[in-house]
Amino acid sequence: MSYERARHDSLELRSLASDDRLEDEFSISSPALSSPDALISEQAHADAISLETLENTLSEVGLEDYMRVKRPKKLKYIHGLGLIVGLQIGSGIFASPNQVSSRAGSPGMALLVWVVSGVLAWTGASCYAELGAAIPLNGGTQAYLGEIFGPLAAFTYTWSTVTILKPGSAAIIALVCGEYLAKGLGINSTVAEKVLALTGLVAIGALNSYSSRSGAQAGKWFLVLKFVLLLFIFVVGLIGITQYRANSFLEAGFWADTAPIASTALALYGGLWAYDGWDNLNFVTGEMDNAKRDLPLVINSAMPIVIVSYVVVNIMYFGVLSKTEIEQATSVALTMAYKVLGSPGRVVTSLAIASSCLGALNATVFSSGHLIQTAAKERHIPAIFSHYNAKRHTPVNAIILQTVVSSLYVVVGEFRSLIAFYGSAGYIFYLWSVIGLIVLRFQRPDLPRPWKVLPTTPLFFSAVALCLVAATAFAKPIMFLGMVTFILLAVPIYLVKRYFALL
Repeated sequence: MSYERARHDSLELRSLASDDRLEDEFSISSPALSSPDALISEQAHADAISLETLENTLSEVGLEDYMRVKRPKKLKYIHGLGLIVGLQIGSGIFASPNQVSSRAGSPGMALLVWVVSGVLAWTGASCYAELGAAIPLNGGTQAYLGEIFGPLAAFTYTWSTVTILKPGSAAIIALVCGEYLAKGLGINSTVAEKVLALTGLVAIGALNSYSSRSGAQAGKWFLVLKFVLLLFIFVVGLIGITQYRANSFLEAGFWADTAPIASTALALYGGLWAYDGWDNLNFVTGEMDNAKRDLPLVINSAMPIVIVSYVVVNIMYFGVLSKTEIEQATSVALTMAYKVLGSPGRVVTSLAIASSCLGALNATVFSSGHLIQTAAKERHIPAIFSHYNAKRHTPVNAIILQTVVSSLYVVVGEFRSLIAFYGSAGYIFYLWSVIGLIVLRFQRPDLPRPWKVLPTTPLFFSAVALCLVAATAFAKPIMFLGMVTFILLAVPIYLVKRYFALL
């Protein structure tokens, strides 16, 4: 971008900012700024994009078009809370308990796994809150790795996220949603379950393509539904405990048959899947009215709510169902509802769980679309996916890509294999990002940090995440090797991309 063009656009930015009608729309607040580079840098920071991205955009479309489509920051605290809680309380608490219980061995160890998983997710979310407040860019992990370790690190994450993490997560949720919707409708067909899963994916993709506000508003209603469902399960559990506790999992011995460490590590992945989503608000930090204030507040409100909810619900499961029933159940919630209330309870619970999964899917598609769009704007993937609908304020092409890739996973995928592959890959990048937080404190000690965690928090998260990844490598070496190989394919792809870009 030429100096003359930068100066012209910077002066125009200032004149626009001085217009009282546009005062709330544009973020140039200091009339003392006279350097074009400083003014452009200020606007890039205000829009939560990198300076390079803003310069490239201005050079391509000009200031007038940029300001015309400049998106308003509409997400507030309640939207963020709905996004995080709405994504976490989705399919995991209904699909994961049998995996956790069967691998943990005893009810005591299973509950401990749920607590440890929640605390680990909370510490990770707190670390991400510091990163998000210090580096308030859309893109989450991609933006942080790029800022701290450089473009190759960002591209490696982008490659893994676009191909594995986000579409894999959406596919898992959609599969669970399709399964429960089919059960609620009295359909017993794998093909029908996948058709319903694909229908849910397309519907949620269309909703988030229509309006980012619509997706956020839907998230609030889904959040209310989730808590109604959890309350229903709690009440059913209280009724069932009075009738069935004598033969329940809790009465089998609180610490009896505790599993070995390797199996417990796999149980942790089941728990962590249920808590997954704590990082999703960081993908849309640039959409928040006040990210520096609201991001830490959302994290520290959402995580204790979810942890307490999960522990209480699992106690209800364990007090009604036997160990065999839990291990054999596709959904412990469904099994418990049928045992206590009969067929009507199973139908109502199936439809309610399917709706809850739609809420989690809505949150996943919302955050994933913005991540993919940011990746395209940073030239990590084809620029066509950076298109932003000026009227709807939505990354339409990015959402379409997310929906298509997730649909492929639904067609060929299976729940357990997707969780194992997704979980181990995800925690490699979580570990890398939190190590980056430690590096950033030494690398840029003067960087403003409105929210700062204790030094022990990133150390604890890194240590546990490293042990978890190592345990998975020992427990499933072939799967782990294949996953690492797939991630490392990003390196030659990046080098080829750079080579042709320089030609």
